[in-house]
Amino acid sequence: QNDDVDWTFWLRKIAISGSAIEHAPESIRNDRQIVLEAVTQKGVVLRSASEGLRNDKAVVMAAVRNQGHSLEYASDRLKNDREVARKAVKQNWFAIKYVSKELTNDIEIVIEAVKQDARAFK
Repeated sequence: QNDDVDWTFWLRKIAISGSAIEHAPESIRNDRQIVLEAVTQKGVVLRSASEGLRNDKAVVMAAVRNQGHSLEYASDRLKNDREVARKAVKQNWFAIKYVSKELTNDIEIVIEAVKQDARAFK
């Protein structure tokens, strides 16, 4: 933790509103505990997380559990992770748009999307 940044202040602020992370300093956006708190509340704030945390499976799973389409902000490696992709699509069929090309042919992932909306098949 950076001594120049009030970690407790940011943790409290993000506990109230996950969106607050979008205005946080880089050291906070790189803090795993704080980012997990934020994406659990609002998955799409994954876009404000550090590159390393957008490649952290637990962080991305928390984000897609909350908002499947937050998969858009995950690393390419995790967009190609079957478990992550399936969880994202199960939460929101539209997330299939962000799944890796390889996984868009995965029958289980396609079925999860089509169960919600037949437009996912297009």
